[in-house]
Amino acid sequence: MTGYAADTVPREKLDNMGIEYAYLLTSQLESQRAYFEEQVERAADKAAKAASGADDAARTASTLAAQLSALRLQHAESRTAIAGLEKDAARQSARCSAAQELARKVTKQYQEEKTINESLMTRIAFLESKVAEAEARAKEAEKEKADLEEQNRDLSFFISGQEKLKEMQENEVFGLQEGEVESGKVQVGSGREGESDGKKGRRKGKGRK
Repeated sequence: MTGYAADTVPREKLDNMGIEYAYLLTSQLESQRAYFEEQVERAADKAAKAASGADDAARTASTLAAQLSALRLQHAESRTAIAGLEKDAARQSARCSAAQELARKVTKQYQEEKTINESLMTRIAFLESKVAEAEARAKEAEKEKADLEEQNRDLSFFISGQEKLKEMQENEVFGLQEGEVESGKVQVGSGREGESDGKKGRRKGKGRK
């Protein structure tokens, strides 16, 4: 009986241990849940801001692309007009001195169109760089948004797992208290149970002798 009593735990002590363990586990899981919920909220805010930035960048890129298309069309029209003016200037320069005044006017108009064309080329180059920057910002914002959404999913899965673990631990503690503790004694470890049976068998053998 002395060996058997050493392998058991009083019910009151086991109840206290179970309650303390459940309280400690609940406290730890609650603090972890609050921490990760805060992280999820921060990640959601960042994702919303990133999505808003991506939308703004996409709208800016669309507007700049439309302006670039219009300027390219205007540039093509200007080049066509310049080509026509150059042909007119060449024909008029071969004519009489009376036509030289007209040729000078055409040349002046050509110079003006050429200046406009150069200005348009500069503007197109500037808009092309802006479009490239806007597209780069849009891609970066989309990437950041995808990363934050993935972090948000991972945190949600982790919190869900923590809650399920908490339920499993609580069910295990309550099952231990309601099932194995009903007799007032609990065997500590499956290996030691076999050891106790072995000790009992040895004692019985000695008694028979």
